[in-house]
Amino acid sequence: MDKSRSCRAAILVTETTSGRGEGVSRAYGLLRAGQKTAAVDAIRVERARDPASTYLMAVEADVLWRAGRMDAAEDLLGDVFARDPGNRKALVVKADILMQQGAEREALTLLGTHPDRDAPHLTRRLVTVNFRLKRYREALALAQKVLQAPDRGDPAWFKGMAARCLEKLGDTGQAVEFWQDSKTPEARMKVIRLKLQGLAPAVALKELQQMARLERYDRDADFHALWAEQLAAGGRLPDAAGEWHRAADLRPGNAYYVKRAAFALQKAGRQEEALARFKEAVLMDPLDLWARQALYRLLAARPAEGTAYFRELLRVHPGAGWAHGYLKKLLARESSDGQSQ
Repeated sequence: MDKSRSCRAAILVTETTSGRGEGVSRAYGLLRAGQKTAAVDAIRVERARDPASTYLMAVEADVLWRAGRMDAAEDLLGDVFARDPGNRKALVVKADILMQQGAEREALTLLGTHPDRDAPHLTRRLVTVNFRLKRYREALALAQKVLQAPDRGDPAWFKGMAARCLEKLGDTGQAVEFWQDSKTPEARMKVIRLKLQGLAPAVALKELQQMARLERYDRDADFHALWAEQLAAGGRLPDAAGEWHRAADLRPGNAYYVKRAAFALQKAGRQEEALARFKEAVLMDPLDLWARQALYRLLAARPAEGTAYFRELLRVHPGAGWAHGYLKKLLARESSDGQSQ
């Protein structure tokens, strides 16, 4: 996942649903699987069982905006707040929407003035929004407050956020301790990354090569991604691309790893291999602006190949409207090339 998205991704589709009905759990599960329409259908079935529940109304609003139906979500949130101004779930959903729109300060005001701001889900959002506003000391203080009473939240998540804050504040030693204690899936790579800081590139690569002999690391996509970063930093771009590709093999469907391999190959001057990787990455994630721009630049000199590719992309992803613009340009170039021959 891109680093710029990591903090936001940590709060998406993570609500506790125990005791609230199987329909709620099912809706969030379908969202995680990318089945947005089915997720909306599932929560509406659940709401029909208890139409007066403002909690379920807020959940539906949450599912709607995550499914791309922002206007419907905003309308439903308005209904919730009209009936129950202090509804915690609706407040969390509204804060998530504001953060997704880049309105972090507005989200901070909304959350910080709520009388129940110490409730676990609200505190979680307060930590996130403070972190995104680079208020690392404030975010750290909030996380540590929760960790003093672990029964009030998710200790692993708050330890991870405390570690991130400490990294930003320059306290690497304590950050390592928090990461090791968090026991989250990302903690192992975070600890390795922090321990490599300050080492000469050759020394860092030697450490990674030794670690790669252990099966638990050799089968870890994140480890190979970290190795790729170190190789790229040392100027070994083809080797870096190989490690990004290895990471992608270990985690099928991860467009980010494929994209990084493509950019490394392109920078190394291996344009044919880069083109193949960019094609793969854009088919996997047609919303990636940088990858699709790089792909178009490579295909611009090959209009026939480009038109065939973008037609196939539109067949697979009919909603990728941006591809029509590229297709139109390539068709015009193909026609121009044919007339000049």
